[in-house]
Amino acid sequence: MGIIHEIAFSISVPGARAADLDAGRSLGDVLSVPLPEGIETMCITMKAAAGRDSALGRGGTLGIINDLQRVGASVKHALVKGRPTRDDPVDKIDLVSERISKDVDLELGQNRRYSRADRWEALVYTLQAWLRAGALR
Repeated sequence: MGIIHEIAFSISVPGARAADLDAGRSLGDVLSVPLPEGIETMCITMKAAAGRDSALGRGGTLGIINDLQRVGASVKHALVKGRPTRDDPVDKIDLVSERISKDVDLELGQNRRYSRADRWEALVYTLQAWLRAGALR
């Protein structure tokens, strides 16, 4: 998406706060400000100014998306609206429902590390499984 018009997300505050503060992530800075007691979920929407050619700053928006990915399961809703070029229609991407993952069991090798060959084999296996299942477009 070359032009981003809007990003909206909902986060479980206790989960995001604990995970982010422990890892020192920048989204934790947003969530560490004093909040009223009893808040369970925070919903944030950022939109570009009115007008067909307006857009959010790409670098800042991608930084927020990266932070949301790191927070993981604490993100309850995340939607990005934008388009590849000015001539394309606006499209929505749901970053939560379209997220895919797979757990793979690996055995620890020497020095309590996973071998590179085992990691690549697991990655190839997972990618092939997603392709067979049609999970990747």
